[in-house]
Amino acid sequence: MNQIKTAAKIVLLIEISFMIAWRFAGYAPSPIPLGNPLLIGIISLSFFIPTRVHRKNWREVGLTKHTFKKKYLAQSLLMGAALGFIGFLVLIPGLEFLTGEEFDRSFFERIEGNIAMLFAAIGASLLYAGIGEEMIYRGFLLDRLNDLIGGKEAGTILAVLLSAGVFGLAHSYQGIVGILSSGVIGLILGLLYVRFDRNLWVVILVHATIDVIAAVIIFLGFF
Repeated sequence: MNQIKTAAKIVLLIEISFMIAWRFAGYAPSPIPLGNPLLIGIISLSFFIPTRVHRKNWREVGLTKHTFKKKYLAQSLLMGAALGFIGFLVLIPGLEFLTGEEFDRSFFERIEGNIAMLFAAIGASLLYAGIGEEMIYRGFLLDRLNDLIGGKEAGTILAVLLSAGVFGLAHSYQGIVGILSSGVIGLILGLLYVRFDRNLWVVILVHATIDVIAAVIIFLGFF
């Protein structure tokens, strides 16, 4: 039994290391890595296929029709809207003040006043940011870290913090303010994921709503 547990931890370490190394070695195009077929493929296999090592399935990460509860829909959309506006009106300006650095807006300039880019950004918000990033950072990374660290509350909290840190660093193209603000949002999403019994639908909806609001604000020239 101990050998199985050791082997499981080794597999988890390899998977997590590969994910982080692949992302930060420059192979994951940023900021909208719709590509990354190898990375996404490997993580998806680990995420979707229940194995003796992971003992995970769709239900355990809250991504089945049974875990999509209507009562969570309004809550998720409201939380996403609140976080979206707080992020732009309070969090980013506050971090700019504290760090003396500006949020790097260079990537988002192409969205302002461009209706085609707005729809592209909304599509990316729904498909990549909402579904893709939540599958990777919460459904995969947070859970894998939690499996690796073990423990109960302390292990879960550490896994939430570490996954939020990686999520923040993945937004390095936004500068130090973008890293910090994304890290805070990642922390909140991780806590929501745990709070709602690891229901991935909740954080998918929250994350997608945040990014759709961001795209509209940028399009209208308010950022």
